[in-house]
Amino acid sequence: MRNHLLQKPVCLKRVLLLYVLSLSVHSIQAQCLNEVQYVAGIHQIACTEVSITSWGSVNAGNSCFGAIGPYVIGFDNIDGGYIFTFSPPVTGVSLGFAVIDNQEFNPVGHEEVSLLINGAPYAFPDNGSPNCDDYQAIVTPGGNLRAPNCGDPLGCMAGCVDVNIYEAINSITVSDTHFGAGGIGLTFSISFCCERPCLVDAGVLTAQALELCPGLPASVPNATHTSLPPGSLLQYVLFSDPNDTLGSILLTSNTPDFLFNPAIMQEGVTYYIAAVAGGNNGGNVDLNDACLDFSNAIEVIWRPKISVAFSLDDPNVCSGECTSVTVTFTGDPPFSLTYTTGTGNISIAEFTDNIGIIEVCAPFYAPSGSLFVQAIKLVDAHCVCAL
Repeated sequence: MRNHLLQKPVCLKRVLLLYVLSLSVHSIQAQCLNEVQYVAGIHQIACTEVSITSWGSVNAGNSCFGAIGPYVIGFDNIDGGYIFTFSPPVTGVSLGFAVIDNQEFNPVGHEEVSLLINGAPYAFPDNGSPNCDDYQAIVTPGGNLRAPNCGDPLGCMAGCVDVNIYEAINSITVSDTHFGAGGIGLTFSISFCCERPCLVDAGVLTAQALELCPGLPASVPNATHTSLPPGSLLQYVLFSDPNDTLGSILLTSNTPDFLFNPAIMQEGVTYYIAAVAGGNNGGNVDLNDACLDFSNAIEVIWRPKISVAFSLDDPNVCSGECTSVTVTFTGDPPFSLTYTTGTGNISIAEFTDNIGIIEVCAPFYAPSGSLFVQAIKLVDAHCVCAL
């Protein structure tokens, strides 16, 4: 990405003020990187032939200060501009402007930047791009770019970087028009794109890795810092292979929420959730889009369902007698088991291993038959399971 250092031109009436302002200069950055630097003639640049013509007040290459533009227009309160013609057409342009003037005291006046794209008026996008002067330029109701009103009685200077226009462009006209007697001219740069840049950005997911119990959904916050130009879409995917995201997508959702699907997924296996952005293809992201973009991925594991089994070495227990019952768990210790026996009482036992022992007593006067032990609730290190 090229930077164009822009300084403010100096007119004698404002030498002191502008000398101070010139200590703080900013750079123009562009999305399109094929910079035009010629001030006249026809030149082959990258993928296209560029014709450059101008009219009115132009002082290409430097301002009163010898600043870098490379284009300066509207100097000394005289309207001026440039026309750039591309053959074949380009897919977009990036423009940067500095030193757009608005004087509010002796003399009074301001200047406005206007654009024609393919011969038709084009309203500047109000994109809130960063300053390249002391104030951010604003978009007028008519779609032009100008400096805002400011508290300084001498007025203010404004700039605007990264004005990006993406469409088929045969020609672009950049004009500076003065209103009143106060304008001093502005500088600008222009670059073009041979191919439309990929502007979609799936953003960032901010979440910790998920370890979930059976039946619980995997949910993460919505993606942030996304970029979705018109015609694009953001969705979320759950996939299995971080080395082949596109080829291992299992589930797609419009929200960052997924349920375990036993038909295509396994418990205890690591899966991944990511945002995906690309062209809108019938309500879904076009996975064949050349600008397809994925966010970072969040790991998710659904743990196997925990369980408990009871076994008894000698099932012959007399009425009123007690015996030891072996308890075997699946899951991760420690375990807490809530259970009941034929007495109707509810007991809770704690275990530090996957195998343990509980003592079960047959009620007095109990009839012959099976010894009754029933699990009610089981908790392991991660999950709670009502049985």
